[in-house]
Amino acid sequence: GSTPFDILWPRASVKPVEPDQKSKLFKSINWAILRSDFLDPASFTIACKAGYNDDPHHGHFDCGQFTLTWYGVPFIRDLGRIRYDELYFNEERWAYPQASSEGHNLVFVNGEQQMPAKLKDQPWKDGIGGEILDFRTSAKRDYVLMDPTHAYPGKELKKWRRNIVLEKPTVAVVVDEVSAHPGSTIAVRFFPGVTPPASRAARQGRETSREGTQYRIGANYVILSAQRHSLALIPLVLDNSCAIREDKLADLPVTEDARLNWIPYLEMVTTAKSNTSIVVTLFVPVNDEKEIEAIVRTASVVQSNDNHIEVGVETPAGKYKWSFEKEKDGLVLKD
Repeated sequence: GSTPFDILWPRASVKPVEPDQKSKLFKSINWAILRSDFLDPASFTIACKAGYNDDPHHGHFDCGQFTLTWYGVPFIRDLGRIRYDELYFNEERWAYPQASSEGHNLVFVNGEQQMPAKLKDQPWKDGIGGEILDFRTSAKRDYVLMDPTHAYPGKELKKWRRNIVLEKPTVAVVVDEVSAHPGSTIAVRFFPGVTPPASRAARQGRETSREGTQYRIGANYVILSAQRHSLALIPLVLDNSCAIREDKLADLPVTEDARLNWIPYLEMVTTAKSNTSIVVTLFVPVNDEKEIEAIVRTASVVQSNDNHIEVGVETPAGKYKWSFEKEKDGLVLKD
């Protein structure tokens, strides 16, 4: 190598070998990677993160975050980091979208955001964050269960458990179990790795965005499109309705040449009818509008009894059904 980094981190002489187990739980940091193949871009890769908000200088408020990559495109993305500026290593860092919970694929109850374990001249708070409670991998299915509850102050969001299932190679379901007071507004936020159409005409399919990628919001679904591939995002709420809302965050670092940038995001929004709400999001590849409308008609989440939830969908690739049982602390996928 020829850069200073080659002195700091010498290049390894170990020959890389693809591991037999494609998916991995990193126990010490509460991260997990779900995948069916390292090299096939036609399969999903889902990265999940729990952990603790205990880094006052580099940490992000992203406990419960996940991303979804397909054909090399982050269809559900992480915003990454910004170019460092004067304020980014002070507590003001958590006003930046890239570091705040506002800028991550998380759940919000009445807008309540995650909190830090440490502020300058303030005592440490233990246990601010959450862990991966369950991880399973097989040739056909990967599963992860996260509990990010204690990343929040707890005034609005009382409990949150996130179940993520990857049906290999290209179907995913996210089941968010959220406890809050009845009447609370629950929003499940996603940052698409693609840009919205620039106009209403574009939204109706007559125009594409400058980057050649776009998302389009339908009556009860979202189509994310990039590189001639389309992914349907289908929200479902148990015994309740759901609205799809789009908004954007302002991004303006404190630098001499900074320019205001707007970061679009999508939210699946519902109002809590009881103390616990179940919000399901399906991710399914689609070819066209007719196909997604047929898939949406088959998508369902039903509760057969107080302890059993079943999610199902029928796609051109086959029929899928996932059963979740209520255990002591919440829903868990049953094989």
